[in-house]
Amino acid sequence: MDIDPALVEESNRLAASEGVAGRVHFYHRNAFDADLREATVVTMWLFPELMQLLRPIILERARPGTRVLTATWGLGSWQPDEVSKEDSTVQMRIVPARVGGAWEWDLRIGGRRIGYSAVLEQRFQVAEGVARAGDRREVLQDVTLRGVDLRFGLEITIDGAGLTRHLFSGQVQGDRIEGTVRVIPAAGSEVAMPWRAERTSNSGYFAHTGTALFQRPAVVDQAP
Repeated sequence: MDIDPALVEESNRLAASEGVAGRVHFYHRNAFDADLREATVVTMWLFPELMQLLRPIILERARPGTRVLTATWGLGSWQPDEVSKEDSTVQMRIVPARVGGAWEWDLRIGGRRIGYSAVLEQRFQVAEGVARAGDRREVLQDVTLRGVDLRFGLEITIDGAGLTRHLFSGQVQGDRIEGTVRVIPAAGSEVAMPWRAERTSNSGYFAHTGTALFQRPAVVDQAP
């Protein structure tokens, strides 16, 4: 794709002469008008300012998991997922799924349904977050996002089960995440179960907590 029609015509002519016209085609288009919905790989070797101007176009239009290859210059604060071992100027980024926001899900632990509320913050492929179960809150551990694949851990006290470790793994599909979770209670056997989270606009994470967890037991005054 090029904005110069003469270069596009020459490129298509050369492709035909090399016998690869059926596998590659060059278009006369403005890069800002590119339809990236079906792209699996985007390659760019442009002026650095232009590549940064195209960054929001790629993040908005390309599907999560699309690979973005650049040479010589980067994409500003969007750090690469991989760098060529042979040439450090060649970098690859993977368009991340959008996970920022509030998510909720339920798990059945020890015969009881436990509701979870999480809030994720995201900058490109870097994400971090917090979660709540009951009246307890903890920080998500080791959050990794690669395309649509999301993984993170959570250690939180569950009423009736004690300190419980969770290892979540799933794929982001728009406003839901589907995968599995390994639940490892303080006492008991590890259990693997399906996990499905839904995006929400009204997160239970921010619901009133109260002070019941921190109140001391009442002292009964016994008469002599």
